[in-house]
Amino acid sequence: MGKFKFFLTNNLGPKLLAIIISIVVWFIVVWLVDPDVTTSIKNVPIELGNSESSAIKKMGLDVIDGNNLFATVYMRGNRNIIGLIGADDILVLAQASNITEAGTYELEVSAGVKNQMYKDIKFSAISPSVIKVKIDKLITKTVPVEVICNGVTVPDGYLLEETVSSVDVVNITGPEKDIEKVDKAIVICDIDKKISETLKLTEEIRLRSNTDIDVDTKYINIDNEVVNITLPVLKKKILPVTVDFINQPKGFPTEEFEYFVEPSTITVAGLPEEVDKKESVNIAYIDMKNLSLEGEEEYKIEIPSNFVNVENVDKVKIKFDMTKMASKTFSDVRVKVPYVLADYDININTKKLNNIKLIGQEDIISNLISGDIVAEIEINESEISVGQLTVPVKISIPNKGVVWAVGDYSSVITITSKDK
Repeated sequence: MGKFKFFLTNNLGPKLLAIIISIVVWFIVVWLVDPDVTTSIKNVPIELGNSESSAIKKMGLDVIDGNNLFATVYMRGNRNIIGLIGADDILVLAQASNITEAGTYELEVSAGVKNQMYKDIKFSAISPSVIKVKIDKLITKTVPVEVICNGVTVPDGYLLEETVSSVDVVNITGPEKDIEKVDKAIVICDIDKKISETLKLTEEIRLRSNTDIDVDTKYINIDNEVVNITLPVLKKKILPVTVDFINQPKGFPTEEFEYFVEPSTITVAGLPEEVDKKESVNIAYIDMKNLSLEGEEEYKIEIPSNFVNVENVDKVKIKFDMTKMASKTFSDVRVKVPYVLADYDININTKKLNNIKLIGQEDIISNLISGDIVAEIEINESEISVGQLTVPVKISIPNKGVVWAVGDYSSVITITSKDK
């Protein structure tokens, strides 16, 4: 060991000289005897030949799968040149000359250089050497969206409305052979619970054939991949049906007037905060001027747009109790002016009305005289102008009970300006 240590620590000059000579010999061998090297370049884009790509387009076809592929290229050449080459200097082509129709093809891959200054470079291998491409015609189709929600229920007193989808149809684009398999788009919501308020979900779209088999969407683009789903839950309430009266005489005792509404109630549904405020549904305004002894009217039910008519009752009948009613015609009824105008005088030309038809309880009608009837002109003061006018006359029978006038009546008046 001592002798070996002595050898290592002495004769340094000859040893260094030997090392330098070895390095020089190595450089001579590398640069003069064998100047070529082998290397690889990754991520080189694989392209279809221009002529082949143009031919595919002329056939109305597109490359569905096989675009955006990359290769690793192995090459050998002079180390001074090969060190300058990058992925952008290499052209990797997939030969597609045998493509004549839609289908899946295996294409051989070859490599070359784009710049002739690198023409002496030799390519030893390409990975992958063969690629698969899918060729087909790209088409777009519009399909309906069907929403299926499973297992959702509501408590008693609530109503589950029809499910609302943010889209009714979707546009799908992809290979013709794949698109032809698609018959509809479906959205499936598996809820399996009882809900008492509106539920909102976001779900993915699935494509299905006409035999309800899921279609592979690998090559299909959907313009809406998700759909917003709303399951509206409304609160139900039974409300009484009511009516109001118009053109009734002054002091007419509506509360003594007997009538019946069929049906007397209606079931509605709406948002809980809106339903709770609602106490009744007014379905008609009874015009007393048109109410005859026949005593039956039919009206269409119209409820607010934010409510649902649960039982879909579209009409109601209103029956008036006319069993003790009678009619009578009166004449020589004096027309009166119910007010005095500050700037105008009103002169009544038609001073009396004839053929006024009244309907009322028999005991009241039989004892009436023309003097019990009040006929007053009606005029809108904002529309008063000097001259002769025909104005409506309102008929009333004050303090006599259930009795009213049927029909329209009018009087001719003359308006003059008061002298100041």
